[in-house]
This record gives sequence, C-alpha cells and structure tokens, in this order.
Amino acid sequence: MVQRRGDAIRGRVSDYAFDRVTRVAHEKRLILTSEDERPMVETMLSNNVVLRYLSGSEWYDIHPAVREIPAVAQAIEALGRAK
Repeated sequence: MVQRRGDAIRGRVSDYAFDRVTRVAHEKRLILTSEDERPMVETMLSNNVVLRYLSGSEWYDIHPAVREIPAVAQAIEALGRAK
C-alpha cells in the first residue's frame, strides 16, 4: 500500500514541475514568481507533492517519493554540488 501511495504521488509531478520541486527541496521555501504559477503550486500542495511544515517557523519540502524520481534526484544533487 505504501508503494502504491508513493507511485500515485510521483505520478502527480509533471515534467514541467521538476524545476519547481527541485528548488523547494533545495531552498525549503515555496515562492510564487508569478500569479500564473498559483494553480500548479496549489495542486502540488493539495496532492502532497510539496509538504508544508510549521515546526518553529514555516518551511517546505517535497514528499520523499518525489525525491525518488530520477530527474528530480539528479537535479537536487546538481544543485547541491553547485552550492
């Protein structure tokens, strides 16, 4: 059941959202750069692709299943090396 849930969450991440989820994973922030992004961001939050945390201060991260998407994992690794 856990595997199916992870598959379902991974299936909700469109190719065009890889850059966005990678930035969230790296920066731990979720910032709209334009109003055009709002529907995509709201969808990612409502589908648990991006998770909102309120421990101390508000911060964001991506669901662990999303980290397993090869293109996302590679992009996160590349951002870490560029740091």
